[in-house]
Amino acid sequence: MHWGSNRQDIFESDEGVIRLKKDIKFELETSGCQLHAYVIMNHPLPLLISPESTQQLAMLMQVMPNTYKRSFDSTRNGSSTIWAGRYKSC
Repeated sequence: MHWGSNRQDIFESDEGVIRLKKDIKFELETSGCQLHAYVIMNHPLPLLISPESTQQLAMLMQVMPNTYKRSFDSTRNGSSTIWAGRYKSC
């Protein structure tokens, strides 16, 4: 699970939602992880994922949010802290 920094919204438009879904799909295909469920909310971003190994999950949860953040920043012409800390897993 990823949280928006200071509980801020992680989406500013429908294009942001579409972009994040594409990023998730790409990283799932790359990592070999399986997505079972997700909920698109302004914050947090809960994902139910089964990895083949913990390294795959860690890589997916590092790369996917960073990819989205770069796209988020490019629409705002700046840099921001969109995510609050590391992802939480259980």
